[in-house]
This record gives sequence, structure tokens and C-alpha cells, in this order.
Amino acid sequence: MKSYILDYFHHLKTTEKVWLRRGAGILLMIGGALGFLPILGYWMFPLGLALLAVDIPWARRWYRLLYVAWGRTVGVVFKRLAAWWAERRSRKS
Repeated sequence: MKSYILDYFHHLKTTEKVWLRRGAGILLMIGGALGFLPILGYWMFPLGLALLAVDIPWARRWYRLLYVAWGRTVGVVFKRLAAWWAERRSRKS
């Protein structure tokens, strides 16, 4: 299932049908904005932004900024988690 979804997303990003890519991107972003509803989710917003970033320059900038911010945040969290885990293990020994 995961492979099918990734293959379809890659197809959407590389297709020549700009209207299909933009339409899917806009619908995913709208669905992401309504992520508090039971069926929709917040994961849809960055996915729609990634599709729009292929064609639209402002979306490309937002996507790049979001990607960099996410990478920095995750890096800091993992460093803190690793330090906490090492400290915890040294106390037990």
C-alpha cells in the first residue's frame, strides 16, 4: 500500500498535467487546514504544498522554509533525546 501511494505521488509530481497537480495540491491544502475533522488530517497540508511547489514559486519558498525548519527542529529534539537517554543510562549503572 505504501509503495502504491509513493508511486502515485511521484507520478503527480512529474506529470505534464499541471491542472491535475495544482488541483490536487489545493484540495490537499484545504483538507489540511480542516485537519481537526475526523477524516482529514494535518498531514495533508505539507503534501499539498509539495505538489504546488513544483509549479508555483511562492509555494516553493514556503515548502523549502518548512522543510528546513522541520529538519532543524527534529535535529534538536533528537540531540536532546540522545543526551537525556545517555544521562539516564549512566545513572542506572
